[in-house]
Amino acid sequence: MSTPTPPPPPPPPVPGTRRGVLRRVLVAVGILAGAAGLGWVAGQAWWQWWSPAPTGFVYETAEGLRWIAEPVDAGSAQLFSATGQYVAIGSALGVLLGCVVAALTRGWELAGLAVGLVAAALAAVVMVTVGTDLSPPDPASLVEEAGAGAELRGALQVPGWSPHVAWPAGLLLGHLAVTLLAPRRPRGSSVGGEPVARHVGGGQRRDHVQRS
Repeated sequence: MSTPTPPPPPPPPVPGTRRGVLRRVLVAVGILAGAAGLGWVAGQAWWQWWSPAPTGFVYETAEGLRWIAEPVDAGSAQLFSATGQYVAIGSALGVLLGCVVAALTRGWELAGLAVGLVAAALAAVVMVTVGTDLSPPDPASLVEEAGAGAELRGALQVPGWSPHVAWPAGLLLGHLAVTLLAPRRPRGSSVGGEPVARHVGGGQRRDHVQRS
């Protein structure tokens, strides 16, 4: 009776695998940090574009104290323009962020896209936080304390949730553009001369890809 042949040992770990995982983690952290910085710049630009805040007065109405911008047409138009400016800045910088994310995450596009979407959400939060912190507070929250006839300034804000889609939508557009237009790296290659393992006939061969 013949002795059963033991199964072949598993292939040895590919050198550089841990290094590749660490590199991806560092890239993801860098993307998030860069998105936070981009959101800070966007918040500053948003405020500079929208300011100075319109002035208005507190009036006694049938519904109670209410702040009304003056002149009404110009003040109301400026208040509504804050949303359009937010969408314009967020969309443009979202496209830029998407292009950078796609370029830095070649070879792990799906995971990179997930990191990019988180980064876009982070940038949107930072932009709103910075912009509204530079702005005077919402006058609607001050009318009771200020009283009728008080002069207050309008606030920079974005009503509703739909304008906040600008950042992730821009990121998806930029990511898609780079993914479709940029040449794909040959399968099995790597960056920086890292060895790439290929299984050939039950064995393992390591190739090195030279940096171009």
